[in-house]
Amino acid sequence: MIELNSKIKEALIEIDFIKRYEEVSNKFNAERTPSKSRLVYIDGEEVMEIIQDLGYSPLFDSKEKFYKIREEQVERFTL
Repeated sequence: MIELNSKIKEALIEIDFIKRYEEVSNKFNAERTPSKSRLVYIDGEEVMEIIQDLGYSPLFDSKEKFYKIREEQVERFTL
């Protein structure tokens, strides 16, 4: 079993992480949060398709975990 770094473990204990996590988890649980207000998971391929459908050439930086598009000039605007 992997052991957590002792400094990180001490910091989490000091801020009472488990209690805080449980409070947030209970506040935003599925029973209390209406389905319209919940975040929806969207697959990465679907995101790429949406960006392409908008006319852009998307790239996904897997190391940094974000999407980017090529810079484009539209009239006087740079996107």
